[in-house]
Formats: sequence, C-alpha cells, structure tokens
Amino acid sequence: MGGNISLYSKEGQGTSFVVTLPVSDNVTPQLRQDVADDSSGRPKILIVEDNIQIGEFISGILGKEYTCLRAENGRSGLSIACSFIPDLIIADEMMPITGGLEMVRQLKAHPRLSSVPIIMLTAKSDNKTENESIKLGIDVFMTKPFEPSALLGRISQLLKSRSEITEKVRIQAITEVEYKPIEAESTTEKVLAKIAKTIEENIADPDLNVNMLCEKSGVAQKQLYRLIKKYMGTSPLDYIRQVRLQKAAMLLSQHRFTVSEISYMVGFKTPSYFAKCFQAHYGVKPSQYRSDDEKPETQA
Repeated sequence: MGGNISLYSKEGQGTSFVVTLPVSDNVTPQLRQDVADDSSGRPKILIVEDNIQIGEFISGILGKEYTCLRAENGRSGLSIACSFIPDLIIADEMMPITGGLEMVRQLKAHPRLSSVPIIMLTAKSDNKTENESIKLGIDVFMTKPFEPSALLGRISQLLKSRSEITEKVRIQAITEVEYKPIEAESTTEKVLAKIAKTIEENIADPDLNVNMLCEKSGVAQKQLYRLIKKYMGTSPLDYIRQVRLQKAAMLLSQHRFTVSEISYMVGFKTPSYFAKCFQAHYGVKPSQYRSDDEKPETQA
C-alpha cells in the first residue's frame, strides 16, 4: 500500500508502533519527491499547515535551501515526523483533527523527536497561547502574517544551534575515557578521536606531554592547542591530566587495584601527587572516592 511501519521503544516509558499510509493526494506525491531528493543532504523541514495556500507559500520560501515535507493536520504531521525524522518542524496552532499544541505534546513524548526544533505559527497573539507554547518546549512562537526573512532567520538560527549541540555531544562521546565507539564523521571529530586514542594508548607513560602527544598523534601543535581549547575548554596539558584522572576514577570503581597501583597505571610519578590532583578535580581523596562507591544505596 506504499506505507511505512515504525517502531519506537524505550525501557520504562513504553513502546509505540506508527503506521503511515498515503491517504492524501496532496501530501503523498510531495513526500515521495522529497524523500527522493533527500540524498542532497539538505535539512528536512516538516510544514504542518491545514491552509493549502499558506503551506505552499512557506514551501516556496524554503524550497531553495531545504527539503520540505507537508502535512495538513497534527495527526498526519505526527506520522510523517515519525517516518522521516525532520530537522525542524513548522506547525500551525489551529488545525482540524489534531491541533498544533496537541501534536507537539505527542512529539515531545517520542525519544527520537523530542529534541527537534519547533516553530509555532498562529493567527492569535494572546499570552495564554504563547505561554502554553513555552511550557511545551516550543522554540519559536510567530504570529501570522510574518515576514519571510524573519522565518528564514529563525530557521537558520535553530538549525545552527541544533548542529552545534549535536557536534558537542558526538565529540564528548568520541573523547570520553572508555567511550562506546562511534564513527567520527567530520574532520574535527577524526582529529579529536585520534588525540583521545593517543592519550588512552600512552596513559601509563608519565612522560606523556604536549610535544609527545603531537608527535604520536601526527597533529600539529598549533592545531592541537586550538581544538582542545575550543572543544574541551582547557589547555592540552590540563586535558591530558583530566583523561588520566577520569581513567583513575573508573579503575577505582572496579575495586581491583590499590590507589598506589592506579596512580602509576594512569601515568602519575608519585601516589602523593596523584592524590593531590585527584582531590582537586573530584573534591575527595582517591580512598574516599572508592569508599563512597562501595556504600550500599539507601532504601526508600
């Protein structure tokens, strides 16, 4: 029948099956065309608007820069969002079957859709509707009529912010001690992954410093300083120390080695200096960190 079945499940929250069928002549051809064009890599924007003329007007504004998907009410908008996971949603507030606010409530309940930026369009400018939008986590509230340039500016801002947050999350995962391996995509991610891997492989070497890190990773010193400062918010030397201490905390939680053994395993020359650095970073001595970790959870 040309439809889609999607499954979304999260432990402790429940499971949802979403069935999408092409029942609207106005929506389905557009969706098929948009999906075919998705290989362009352009951001996908879902426009949920019951007024066909306004929906086409918005699509015309965005069509040059974005891949547009269309829905005529909140219910079909939710189904399309579940199937295609848009990068941003523009929704009218007053629509038949399922209104914009109710659609947003349901979107926020889906783990894969809860972080998608939303712009709410409305013919009403009352404070009650705007306050309800804020409570639901809607990013931008715009009244009709609106300036096309204002809409384009808001979209660009939201997509840029989302991209920056996604990049930070990925970089944190890539550079984390004992991280779950994910494939680095951008050049920056690949370089940071190489730096993190080099530190991890040489963490027991007390002589590991910035010069050695540059030499072993093949990253120029100027580039290394710039990336570490920008994405880690610290100097390369402090970053190396942070990685050592994170590894030490992980080893302490395993209760397999003594504090002295761990201090040498993560590259500190003396246990006393290790204890001093550990306390400065975590606020407790290594022995206290291990003791606190051993305490049983308090029963409610």
